[in-house]
Amino acid sequence: MKKMFFFWSLLVLVSGLFASVSAQTDDFPFEMVNYTLENGLEVTIVQDSTAPVVAVNVWYRVGGANDPDGRSGFAHLFEHMMFQGTANLDKEQFLRIIEDAGGELNAYTSTDQTVYYETVPAHQLPLALWLEADRMASLAVTQTNLDNQRAVVIQEFQQSYGNSPYGEALLELFTLPFTYSPYQTAPIGSVEDLNMATVEEITAFHETYYVPNNASLAVVGDLDLEQTRELIDQFFAPIPRGEEPPALPEFVPQPQAEAEIITVKDDLINIPAVLIGYETIPYAHPDYPALSLATYILSVGDSSRMAREMVDTGVALVADTVVLDNLGPSLFGVLLLPNFNTTVEAVESAYDEQVARMIAEGVSEDELAKAVNQIRSGEIFALESVFALAESVQSANFYYDNPNDVFASIDRFEQVTSADIQRVLAQYLAPEARHIIYVEPSQEAGATYPDPFVGATGNPSDDEFEVDFALSYTEAPTPLDIKAFNLPQITQATLDNGLQVVVIEHDDIPVISLDMVMKGGSTLVDADLAGIVGMTGGLLTRGTETRTAQELAAEIEQVGGNIGASASDDYVTAGIFALTEHTELAFELLSDVVLHATFPQDEIDLQRDQIRTALEAELKDPEAQVSRLFSQKVYRDHPYGQQATFETVDAITRDDIVTFYDAVRHPENALLVVAGDVRFVEIMPLVESTFAGWVETDTPPVIEYPELEPVTGEDAIYLVNVPGATQAQLRIGNLGLFGTDPQRYQVSVMNSILGSGFPSRLMQNLREDKGYTYGIGSGFTYPSNRGTFRISTSVNAGATANAIREIFYEVERLRTEPVSEAELVGVRDGMVGRYALQLETYQDFVNQLASFWVRGIDFEQIRAYPELIGSVTVEDVQQSAQEAIPSDFVVVVAGDASILLSQLEELGAVEVIELEE
Repeated sequence: MKKMFFFWSLLVLVSGLFASVSAQTDDFPFEMVNYTLENGLEVTIVQDSTAPVVAVNVWYRVGGANDPDGRSGFAHLFEHMMFQGTANLDKEQFLRIIEDAGGELNAYTSTDQTVYYETVPAHQLPLALWLEADRMASLAVTQTNLDNQRAVVIQEFQQSYGNSPYGEALLELFTLPFTYSPYQTAPIGSVEDLNMATVEEITAFHETYYVPNNASLAVVGDLDLEQTRELIDQFFAPIPRGEEPPALPEFVPQPQAEAEIITVKDDLINIPAVLIGYETIPYAHPDYPALSLATYILSVGDSSRMAREMVDTGVALVADTVVLDNLGPSLFGVLLLPNFNTTVEAVESAYDEQVARMIAEGVSEDELAKAVNQIRSGEIFALESVFALAESVQSANFYYDNPNDVFASIDRFEQVTSADIQRVLAQYLAPEARHIIYVEPSQEAGATYPDPFVGATGNPSDDEFEVDFALSYTEAPTPLDIKAFNLPQITQATLDNGLQVVVIEHDDIPVISLDMVMKGGSTLVDADLAGIVGMTGGLLTRGTETRTAQELAAEIEQVGGNIGASASDDYVTAGIFALTEHTELAFELLSDVVLHATFPQDEIDLQRDQIRTALEAELKDPEAQVSRLFSQKVYRDHPYGQQATFETVDAITRDDIVTFYDAVRHPENALLVVAGDVRFVEIMPLVESTFAGWVETDTPPVIEYPELEPVTGEDAIYLVNVPGATQAQLRIGNLGLFGTDPQRYQVSVMNSILGSGFPSRLMQNLREDKGYTYGIGSGFTYPSNRGTFRISTSVNAGATANAIREIFYEVERLRTEPVSEAELVGVRDGMVGRYALQLETYQDFVNQLASFWVRGIDFEQIRAYPELIGSVTVEDVQQSAQEAIPSDFVVVVAGDASILLSQLEELGAVEVIELEE
């Protein structure tokens, strides 16, 4: 299903859908033990030795539904507070210790739970366990920490909702349908309630809900079961049991007499939308599987009903359904955006027709089987990641009170019949049960939110805190023995026709992926056809000489696989996932797409309309505007700076698309990556029989890049005026390194110190110290030609100029002051430690190898990475900051000029750019 990226990604962010990732297979391939400590902590340990990494995952049974009266957003605010130090650790040490040890960590809050997790090298398991136990036992609650994190959460609120297209409407979708009072406010809360939170309330919340008898712990990865149990007992068993937290009220369904309809005016959109929500049954209810399968049949995959009848017909740009997995009542949500030259009324009517047909006619056995296969294969794919596996057993424990029941949902889905789906849709999706949210463009001023500290209670200097219990083990524990990370077998070959082949043997789960990568992108087309590269990628799977787009999608989705294609400035790629039992089908379909794509005119017309609709939507999207303008100003006439416009998209013809694709489609210009549960000697005959006959008469394309120098002179400041925007979107940077620059490893270490990860200087300054932003990062891009250096963030509009000053300060400090040996060692060791994490899955290898191949980098550098990073010195870091970070910046800001212009003029001359209407 084609989706508008900002719309669906925000939906996932709000709903916390990934909280219920489940990993079922017919035979659970890992050894598992589970037990409960005397203090009530439920423990599950799973041994998976695929890679030398371990996931530590703690679920607390507290979420937005448990927020105190008048304190919406409290559980989510508390999630942030849990990173602010303990009796044994100072503020930010938690984050820095994990990252310096080569680990990754984060947390999320949903309606029913709050989850904290780390993925670390296997030898650092004691460290991760100790840290989680320490903050369970002795959180540092101070007024300064509270005020700081309150500011950060408010910035998160503004970024996700106040300054995001459709943000307010999504808040309504996730709260309006519920008659159940605990679900009537979103976990993110309100600014007013957040400003009323006190230290005393935070402390009481910790004592009530963050107790071992209200939590479960999953430890998954390359571990020794008995040794892990001893470590858990050492760190968690001493924590005293707490009082049982108060229970939520029982959910009693309340029939609704008639549909509820509201209208939301949104000044950040050009495309209207309709969102529909229904209050339905809890996840554990017997009807839930049928309702969930209905969403798969309706809208999951390019062969789903709504994809066929609404997206492929040009009625809708977005047509999706989703059912959440709450302990209390769930939400059945519908998201509909009309396509170019259609209306909200048209997409709503088309959706109503699809539901009515399913109720009246039922669904086929093939549709049921396809939906179950999609669920099963998706969960098998998730087995590759220790984090996903930990989430799986936690989910089984949370919903079924049994972590061993990781197969439960598959069993439930397989029992669903067509009659079940007809019944649940008629019962729970009745017209009178719906809540309809119409979202309309508005030219009025957008919503405003208070300054983070206005109305906040407490004295910021009051930093005393007490704990009733602290771990006696007050120093970081000794690591275990380091386990070697053995890269999977990587074998290269070249067919007689010039096609290069790489086989990655990664046999932990029965999955195969095929990726065909062909060099060539925007450098091969004229600027007046900007957009043709992406359009070509999108059309590759939309029809071949023997299959229509729907037949392609249906054939692979029926067996739980997926096929897709895309294109970028440097390459065109097509790929397919499948279970290994469908390997021959995967090869057949990939070769059909790559060698026999026909680019039907009706599909071209449909995609043209979809791109026009997306361009229209971007006109008022601050993030989209700042990204487009930054690229244009930095790259100028270079092909990488091409930006699709209404005019260029309208100018593209089928002949143009065929000409471009014929130029890149050549076996000597292509790489096939086969990865998964395969063996080189066994798979190569299939590679040969499928692709040896691929012969092109023309020569491969000659790819040439024009020379381009960074923008020089004083810093150039551009302000894209987005009236009503509540935050300022920032892009600051210039041209960076070439994709093959041998100094990129030193530069990578330098950038990690500056702006990559929680402990980075930019994050610590602008988020943790100043509270200007929810997140900030810096980075270098490495395309085939010259990349960029950029710093990206979204900040409190009132603090924009100050935020830019702090960014300049941190860059200059890195240029002029040598980093300490301790800071360098921590960052460097962390990057080497994360090496195994970053290559945990076969798809990680595919992406890395494809990037290296396109740029002409030897694959052996994957093996050399630890040594290359580990040898970086203090002098290398300072030299990289001086040479790789540009001396002059292009500063692009998107936001409300009435708030931002006077601030930015303090920094220099500003060019104001008005958005098109």
